[in-house]
Amino acid sequence: MKKLKQLRHTIFIYCEGKTDHLFVRYLKKLYLVRGTKQVTLKKGTGGKLSTFILETVKNAQVREYNEQYIVLDSDGKKEEELKEAQNKIKKDKIDIQLIWQKPCLEGVFLRILKGNQFIKEKSESCKSIFNKEYIQDKTPLTEALLEKLFTKDILSANRQKVQELDQLIRLMEDRKDKN
Repeated sequence: MKKLKQLRHTIFIYCEGKTDHLFVRYLKKLYLVRGTKQVTLKKGTGGKLSTFILETVKNAQVREYNEQYIVLDSDGKKEEELKEAQNKIKKDKIDIQLIWQKPCLEGVFLRILKGNQFIKEKSESCKSIFNKEYIQDKTPLTEALLEKLFTKDILSANRQKVQELDQLIRLMEDRKDKN
């Protein structure tokens, strides 16, 4: 008797921008065990939260995903925009989870690299501090720099301290390992 092929768990992640996409792709490379699940990433180009939701829904219509996420910065989002987006998700019965990077991805980077010190700065300050301390030559963030700054040991050691990091890593791990 022929054994049926088990369907993989599928996850769609819409990343707010280029740097978010680069980091999530890097985490996927480090933590996703090939064949355990399928994680599809889409790089956004910024914009309003409602745009992110529409893009995620559009991609979900192409393929039925088990889980859908949007990774975005929390700083700078207007309260009414957040309420509108959350209402749309509820009203349309859309199953999309939002992963908020506080206050931004660079803030998450600083919390990982500085032992989860509370980052009081706003998004622009976090970006400025991160770029000044870790990207001296003012070039865009690359996967090579991510590999240098965020080894798997550093990420694994800090995941329980930095909630957003843990959420992203959990998406990549084998579902059996989540317990």
